[in-house]
Amino acid sequence: MPLSPKTAKFLLSLGYDAIHLFEVSQITATDSEIIEMGKKQNRIILTMDLDFGTILAHTGASIPGVIIFRIRYATVDRVNFYLKKLLGTFTEGKIKNSVIVIEETRIRHRPLPIKSE
Repeated sequence: MPLSPKTAKFLLSLGYDAIHLFEVSQITATDSEIIEMGKKQNRIILTMDLDFGTILAHTGASIPGVIIFRIRYATVDRVNFYLKKLLGTFTEGKIKNSVIVIEETRIRHRPLPIKSE
């Protein structure tokens, strides 16, 4: 399930430069195309799709950052609530070039590139 365009509007209302793929006619873009667009435009990708973190980990990429939502009942209000919580906890510098997973009970953070342990 993709995130709502209302989440991009929510970010705009907080002063962030945000777009939704629907706004730029990229709703059918592949994950790899979305990552390339994020790199070129210096954007952080917000998604519910774990594949983005996997792709970034396997390629050793250091950009773009990705925020992955792993919450039940991911309504616009719930997504925006957890997103606002993240933005109040982490600096922009810590969010960029990272994989962040937002769960109902915690926020996990891994800086990019992800190195094998």
